Amino acid sequence: MGHLPVQSVSILGYLEPLSALIFSVMILAERLSPLQIIGAVLILGGAAYGELFRPRRLEH
Repeated sequence: MGHLPVQSVSILGYLEPLSALIFSVMILAERLSPLQIIGAVLILGGAAYGELFRPRRLEH
C-alpha cells in the first residue's frame, strides 16, 4: 500500500464498510434494510466517481 496513490488507498477505506455489509449478508444470512442498500449504492457510486473522474496531474 505504500506504493499506491493516496486516492486509491482512501477508496479502499471507503469500501471497508461495504464489504462488511456484503459479508454479513453472505455469511450470516442477514437481510439489508432499504437504507443500507441505498448507502451501499452511494459508496460504490462515490468510489467509482472518484476513480473515473479524478483530475489528471500535469507532468513536466
